[in-house]
Amino acid sequence: MRVFYFSFVLIFGLLSFSQAPNNGYYIDSVQESVFEIPNTTNINEATINSRTYELNFNASSVVARQFILMEADGDRGIMCYVENGFLIVGAYNIETNDYTNIWPGTYFRKLINANTWYHLALVFDNMGIPTSATGATDNTNFKWYLDGVLQDEKAGYQIGGSSNHKELVLGYKSDAQYLPASTAIWTPSGQSQYTFGNQENDGGGNEYYFDGYVWGFRVWDDVRSQTEINDNKFKLIMTVNTDDLILALDGDTMTYLRDDVISNVDNLNASNALEWEGTVDTDWSNTLNWKNGLVPDNDKQEPVLISRQANFYPVITSNVTVGDLELELHNSEPGSITIADGGVLDIAYDLLHEGEITIQNNGGLRIREGEPVQGAGFTEFLRDTPNYPVNYFSIWSTPFAEADSQFGSIFTNSVDIYEYDASQDPGVYVLLPSSDLMSVGSGYFIRSKDFSGVLTRSFTGALNNGNVFKQVFYQSATQNHNLLGNPYSCAIDWLRFYEYNSDVLEGTMYFWDQSTVGVDNSVDDYKSYNYGTGPSEPGVSQYIAPGQGVFVNTSQAGNVVFNNSQRVVGENDNFYRPSVNQYDGRSWLRLGGANGYSSLLIGFVQGATHGYEAEFDSRIFLENPVLDLYTIQNSIKLEIDGRPVLQEDDNIAIPLGFTTSEPGNYEIAIVEEYIPVTHDIILEDTQENTFTDLRINNYNFSLDNAPVENNTRFIIHYLSSNVLDVDENALSDKDITFSLRDGVLETFIASNETPVTVEVFDFNGKNIIQAPYKDHVFIPNLAEGFYIVKYNFNTEPSIVKKTIHY
Repeated sequence: MRVFYFSFVLIFGLLSFSQAPNNGYYIDSVQESVFEIPNTTNINEATINSRTYELNFNASSVVARQFILMEADGDRGIMCYVENGFLIVGAYNIETNDYTNIWPGTYFRKLINANTWYHLALVFDNMGIPTSATGATDNTNFKWYLDGVLQDEKAGYQIGGSSNHKELVLGYKSDAQYLPASTAIWTPSGQSQYTFGNQENDGGGNEYYFDGYVWGFRVWDDVRSQTEINDNKFKLIMTVNTDDLILALDGDTMTYLRDDVISNVDNLNASNALEWEGTVDTDWSNTLNWKNGLVPDNDKQEPVLISRQANFYPVITSNVTVGDLELELHNSEPGSITIADGGVLDIAYDLLHEGEITIQNNGGLRIREGEPVQGAGFTEFLRDTPNYPVNYFSIWSTPFAEADSQFGSIFTNSVDIYEYDASQDPGVYVLLPSSDLMSVGSGYFIRSKDFSGVLTRSFTGALNNGNVFKQVFYQSATQNHNLLGNPYSCAIDWLRFYEYNSDVLEGTMYFWDQSTVGVDNSVDDYKSYNYGTGPSEPGVSQYIAPGQGVFVNTSQAGNVVFNNSQRVVGENDNFYRPSVNQYDGRSWLRLGGANGYSSLLIGFVQGATHGYEAEFDSRIFLENPVLDLYTIQNSIKLEIDGRPVLQEDDNIAIPLGFTTSEPGNYEIAIVEEYIPVTHDIILEDTQENTFTDLRINNYNFSLDNAPVENNTRFIIHYLSSNVLDVDENALSDKDITFSLRDGVLETFIASNETPVTVEVFDFNGKNIIQAPYKDHVFIPNLAEGFYIVKYNFNTEPSIVKKTIHY
């Protein structure tokens, strides 16, 4: 990458699973808003031998019987339902015209909780026709998974053969089914329980309506592996008629193969829209503004109509969720919505936009369903620049179609505009004219040449929605930077974006931060967030604001995809939003001086190793000669260093490197840390032969000469406090003070109890000396480093102390 130095500042910041990326489709048990898939030769009019059904669900209650899905008639059945705290799944075929040796049902169950997301997969693995009487352990062709983990696998057989069975339905029981008998004996097996052949007929239909949310419902005419199920359980996949996908749900739109033709089906019993009349004011929650006093319920994702020619139109100041949204058409007074600073309008399904939408600075509009926005309404998206001087840069992207995103119509004063061309080797910054159009999914460096302070930028046009593909380039391991931009009108989650694009991206995003130097400012040009280990500084979160651009590194050339499942509610204002998470196993160090500071994250996290991995480690984006603090792995300088989870007896030593351009006084300190109390954090200065417990004191040192790069002077130690498997705190009530210097252990005891023996161990637990107690114990040839001293008494517990030998 060719380094191009600017004075830049952030425009917005990164704002701020295991569950579905959003609430998906809400099935209302009262409204009976369920799905029935019409007869099709690809689903219910086909013999089932190899098939996978999967979905994420969240039930509002798990007490009464509620059917999540079924595909059946009386003599054949596939079902999933909740009852008495259990999730129950199963299948059977007792239709003797299909085969003589019937399959009297394999059923599984497991206790689950209400108001909790689960991912379920039922797999029919090459199921055939039985040639003899069937039993539960005859094969393992019927499998079920919960949250990507195989729960059990038992006997299963072909469904169908002589005739068709009834339609696949979602959200209720449509017809008679054979269910596990009330007297069935359930046998523990694998991670759940099963019963085989213990069934009874539950007649009737149009009953047991589900109440809750469903996301990612898919049917595959194929056997999905555990890896495929687990890796994709929270990914939006809508490519019906590709890779044997025959049905997929997005929002309230079910896409499926109907006799080999891609078709859509709407839900049954759709709710009537709640109508905004705007009688008294702009308050969304005021019942007087709504027809019949019915204010939309966020949880139910209800359809809403914003009427034309109202006295007042709603102003969204918090998080509001609707199902379908229609803004009514009118020549002069159409339906209108304003999304204020801090407000988010979350549209679960479709937007019919014939009115006006204004998204004010730090507001956000999320559309979950990937269908294009319908209608020719007017949308304006406003964003403020930071309060910066002339000639400071910030990184921008557009949430609107390219044709509506001419630079000159948005940045109306005199500006410089640069794109980063990663197709060249090395990549270069290219000056663009204001007559050019912003490419959707790209980021751009832009600075004002004639105004300082806060400027409001106005985007107008057609909102981007659904999949956005962007080409990325790779030249080499060090020439692989690409500048991308959020293409939507709400924030997106870097973690989800990376999961969709991990085949072409490394695991870290980098965003620009101001480069002003001083003791209170970071000298690093970029802050970063790593997928597996976290942020380069505490408080930096994983979200990319609307209108924001970020750098990424590629592992190979290809295309990245943005999609609606990466979009989030809120997080639309700035990068520096304190996280609610306690970063267990992580520690941030800071090297500071008169020329600023540089931060380093060392995190002990699940899945990381001591080698370099792009998913857990982040290289310095641009080396800064002014000041840098880093670790080194395989000659790669890291600002985020992911390591395996610390075990109780682990002693980890990590060399630190630093560069600085100026002589003077410097300090190394802990900024924030969540290292287990079983470990001490010790900084070793190999040049001065000193050891400092950074939890107690910061470490100060001076440099007489600069510039300098030193990669051998400092080592950070994460040392176990439990080398001897002795609880130090429980034994430290004796009044003992001591020192270990120049090979002499000198002890002072202020009590009547005198130790009998004294022992010294290194931090690997090796016994260096065991001797009768004396005030002065000589230990020849003792190396500098960390040691444990143990005092043993006749009648009292031993006392263990840690120390450093100089």
